[in-house]
Amino acid sequence: MLELEGYKISCHGINQSLINSCRAVLPDILLNPKYITTGVTFGYLFNNKPARFLGIEPNKIDKNDLFIVLNPCNDYIEIKNLMMSETLWDFAAHCLDQPTNNIAFSFMNITRKPARYGPSINWHRDFGNKMTSTTASINMVRVIVPLDPCEVSNGTVLIVPDSHLRADDLVLEGSAIDINYCNTNHEAVNLVQGDMLGISSQLIHGSGINKSNRDRNNLIFQFIIKGSEHSDEDTNEPFHNIGFDEIRNVSKEGIK
Repeated sequence: MLELEGYKISCHGINQSLINSCRAVLPDILLNPKYITTGVTFGYLFNNKPARFLGIEPNKIDKNDLFIVLNPCNDYIEIKNLMMSETLWDFAAHCLDQPTNNIAFSFMNITRKPARYGPSINWHRDFGNKMTSTTASINMVRVIVPLDPCEVSNGTVLIVPDSHLRADDLVLEGSAIDINYCNTNHEAVNLVQGDMLGISSQLIHGSGINKSNRDRNNLIFQFIIKGSEHSDEDTNEPFHNIGFDEIRNVSKEGIK
């Protein structure tokens, strides 16, 4: 339940062996042509949103490297095994205030911040993204599972306290006043491997540039209440909407 603080942390909720397996397969994922084609590279991000690399010399950025890897659970059993962790599903269900059998997996990605140039992420709410939002904000939650320790120095998550309760008056879009408020009223959420961070879809959050010598890679899972629909009726990308029991029965060919 995220109504009070807007986020919840479960410390060491994911088995370390699952984290290690995902971390070990990451280099192979990053070289997989499928994910290079479907993902978002740092070159694309730099060309379209250079402000996210403020203070970073362009020649230090590996522009062919991947910033976002989409749904690697389709091909990598290591990622799928973590996604099938009962503790992950129970935590997501708790965040949604639902029994575990009434929530579904929507999608996941790996969001990356390599050492010395990992970009910042602007202040935003997860609710409202037409490609990923449900019709009601209470029907979705993102759960972050760090593959590396996350601190301010390597670009950990920054949250704006109580912003999930101010959806009407703290709107961000086109408001320099609101953005300045976030810049001066945020808190860092430090995480270690195995932690889980559940974030209300209405909570404003972002992150800074990774200027440290340590990578920061996060698995991000979106869970929804079963039967939830897209906020954009015209989207061509339906939710997976797959429950825990169904996930266990999906073949190694991937989640379709």
